[in-house]
Amino acid sequence: MIDQLEVCPDHLAHCAGSSYPGFFVDLHPTVFENQMRQNYMASVYITHALIKRMKDISVPYSRRIMLTSSVLSALPLVGYNAYSPSKAAVRALADGLRQECILYGIEVSIFLPATILSPGYEEENRLKPSLVLEMEKSDKAQTCETVAYYCMKGLDHGDFVITNNFVGDIMKNHSRTSSPHDNPILEFLYCMLTFFVWPIVRAQLDYDVYKYALKHRLRTAIPSQSNSFITVFLTSIQLCIFYYLIPTLVSNPCVTLLKSFPLWFLLQTIQTYFQRPRVCFSFTNVIRSIGTMCLGTFVIAFVLFAFGAPLVSKFQLSFLCAATLSVLTIYPLSFFFQSDYMRWGQFLAFKQFKALGSLQYRAWGPIIGAWLGAIPIPLDWDRPWQAWPITIVVGSFIGHLVATIIGELLQ
Repeated sequence: MIDQLEVCPDHLAHCAGSSYPGFFVDLHPTVFENQMRQNYMASVYITHALIKRMKDISVPYSRRIMLTSSVLSALPLVGYNAYSPSKAAVRALADGLRQECILYGIEVSIFLPATILSPGYEEENRLKPSLVLEMEKSDKAQTCETVAYYCMKGLDHGDFVITNNFVGDIMKNHSRTSSPHDNPILEFLYCMLTFFVWPIVRAQLDYDVYKYALKHRLRTAIPSQSNSFITVFLTSIQLCIFYYLIPTLVSNPCVTLLKSFPLWFLLQTIQTYFQRPRVCFSFTNVIRSIGTMCLGTFVIAFVLFAFGAPLVSKFQLSFLCAATLSVLTIYPLSFFFQSDYMRWGQFLAFKQFKALGSLQYRAWGPIIGAWLGAIPIPLDWDRPWQAWPITIVVGSFIGHLVATIIGELLQ
């Protein structure tokens, strides 16, 4: 068709294509073939025909070819495993053509649009699984006119990779291949931002998929194996720091427990990150686990008072002791159990060893250690370290280390 034109076009904006969402296993193999034909091969056919004609014509002005990929080529999501690879192929094609077309004085750009409000988008929503719709609920779709404005703006700037929203700007730099930089300073800042932010966003997206799988009984909630070296190393570091704080704990237990609590919380968060499946570690889950830890503090404090802890004279000390025990036991467990009361009951009944692995031992260690640590308190040795609740806290940290080592060896 291009060969039949009287005048060879100087510019090409190719945006034809389609998306057929669905779970990978639910799609017929012909869907993948059709997506490659409609998205990738369609780009190949028209650019091949046009470049073949343009290369024999020398002009004193710039000519440009713009191919349309998708932000999903840089941010593949569940439900788009037929669409994303075909658009990633288009982006790779543009990367290669950009260099080859230097031979003919032709500039090449690639457009990575996000969601566009169109009849095709409405058809996609009809086919999307509920999981995909849920994950996209915060995505702000743009009108065709808005998307065209950003596209032309990028072309006017001479950009190679053009996007139409902030997510596209972020992801094009996070997944940059051999593409040239259009704004090196700004894109460097984007890369630094994604280095720190993207792991959190990815964990949240993975966790959404994980929750969907549990809700629809597609898999069982079995944690992955922890990193034994890091788990034991962090626990050892924790005990070493605590050993250093023992003199101040004896002389001023209230202030020591209060000031050291954020440190235990940070170490437990890092340790839990390696212990738990990373798909369950998200900002939302951390907030929820903090709430569970606070509730657990009150429960442990009630148990301590029931067993004779000072309620009036040393209430603050008893409460700080309960908070320390809670961050060592309740906090890491809450990432796994969340608000499933039945599984919390199974933990108390020693029925979660198979699912929890070494985490089960690490949670019971401080409890047993605290119980053993209470033995010296009533003895008439008249030592400063026998004061409430020093030996209980010491016992909980020792029990935590011992239980961690045993758990990792038995895992």
